[in-house]
Amino acid sequence: MTMPKILYCLLLVFFLGVSGCYSENNIDHDDPNSEKNRTIIEIKRRKIEREIAKLKDHPWAGEYYYGDKHGLNVTLTLAPENGFTIVFESSTSLFGQDFGTVIGNDDRLKLSFVLNAPAKDNNTRFAKQEFDRYKSESVRVPWGERTYLVPADEIIDFCNAVNARTEPRQWSYGGFFLRGDEEKETTGKPDVPEEFKAYLLDEPVDAEVVAVSDIQPEYCTYLATVVLNKGKKDGLLPGMEVGVLKPKSVYGHMKLTRVEETRSEGRYRYGRFPGEIREKPTPEIGWLFSTCENLRQLPE
Repeated sequence: MTMPKILYCLLLVFFLGVSGCYSENNIDHDDPNSEKNRTIIEIKRRKIEREIAKLKDHPWAGEYYYGDKHGLNVTLTLAPENGFTIVFESSTSLFGQDFGTVIGNDDRLKLSFVLNAPAKDNNTRFAKQEFDRYKSESVRVPWGERTYLVPADEIIDFCNAVNARTEPRQWSYGGFFLRGDEEKETTGKPDVPEEFKAYLLDEPVDAEVVAVSDIQPEYCTYLATVVLNKGKKDGLLPGMEVGVLKPKSVYGHMKLTRVEETRSEGRYRYGRFPGEIREKPTPEIGWLFSTCENLRQLPE
C-alpha cells in the first residue's frame, strides 16, 4: 500500500472514531449538560439547519426563540427529518439541553425528548420546567409573516399576551417561541384554533372592582377574591388575564376564574413577595383592572 493510501486510511479511521464518539447513540444520560452532549447536540443542530436550508415555505421548520437575551434564552431548531434540538442558557450558563424527533402535521406538533433530564439543582429544575411546556402537543400559530409555536394548553395565555399587547413583540423579549425575528410584520389577529378566537379582543376591556372578599393568607402573601363589574357581554371569558390599571402605582395581575353575564371574578395575590422591596397593597373597591394595562395613560 502506498504512503498516500496509508495516510488516507489513518485519517478515515480517526474521523470515524471521532464521529462515533459524538453520535447520538453515545449520548451521556448521566450528565445531560456535559460538553460531550453539547457537541452531539450542536452537530445535530447543524444537520437540521442544512435540512431547513433545502426546504422552501415549510409551515413550521426553522429556528425559534423566546427569552430576554440575558438570563433566559431558549432556542428550538427543528425540521421534519432530523428532528429538533433545544437549548436553554443564560449569557453565562447552560441550564439544559435536549434533542429528539418531531411528530405531527402542518398545524400540530409533538416533540419526543431523548434526554428527559431530571431536576438535580436550581438550574436543571428551571430547564425541566421550561422543557416540560413542550412535551405535550404544540400548536403552530401563523400571524402575518410570523409563525409562533405555542403549547396547546397555553393558547389562552398566548391570547392574553395579544390582548395585553406584549405580542406581537417589537423587541427580543417574549414568552412564546417565535420563528425568525421580531421585525416581521403582523396583520389582523393571530390564527389561533377556532375555539379560542373569542379570547382575542377587538378593544381592551376595563373593569371596576365592586367587591373584595374571602381573604386568605398564603405563604408571605394574601389571596383575595376580587369581583369586577364587567362580564361575558363585555367580552370577558374564564382564563382571561387582567392587570391593575388604576392606581397607576400598583402592578398586579389575576386570571378570571368565574365569568357571568355582567360581572366576573378572580383570585388576586398581594402583600410582600419574597425578594421584593415594595409591598403590594390590599385591593379596594374602585380600583380599575384591564385586559391591557400596558402602555396605557390614565389621569390620577
